[in-house]
Amino acid sequence: MSNCKPKGYYFLRRVINFPPRGIGMKTVDKCVIQAEKKNPEMIEVLNFPEDMGSAEKQADSLTPFYGVIKKYNKLCQN
Repeated sequence: MSNCKPKGYYFLRRVINFPPRGIGMKTVDKCVIQAEKKNPEMIEVLNFPEDMGSAEKQADSLTPFYGVIKKYNKLCQN
């Protein structure tokens, strides 16, 4: 595993809403709970906001954020 591939929720709390994306701490908490339930890597839960029961606004913010994380993770691994 590459060191640039985040696994825990600490990275998520640091970067999820910087710059502001309209994703609050309640949504982050939902992500953590979902990851603990299904045991995927933390970033993978961001791609399925409907599984967390997120509101449409948060879902519309989480999916693009997931894309950004995946893009930079891919660049980091090259």
